[in-house]
Amino acid sequence: HVRDEIKEKIVLAEKDKEITEDEKYAFLEELDNTTKEYNNTIKQLGEEKEKELMTI
Repeated sequence: HVRDEIKEKIVLAEKDKEITEDEKYAFLEELDNTTKEYNNTIKQLGEEKEKELMTI
């Protein structure tokens, strides 16, 4: 839900003219990339833990 909160703040900042439309899209892209990185890390850790449990 943190991602959704940040996304909402970015959209509101653009509506309030605090950032440009280009900045909004750049921030949203950065948010998506960061989210993907964390999801991949979590997936990798889960797979490693599963392998560890299967070898014991």
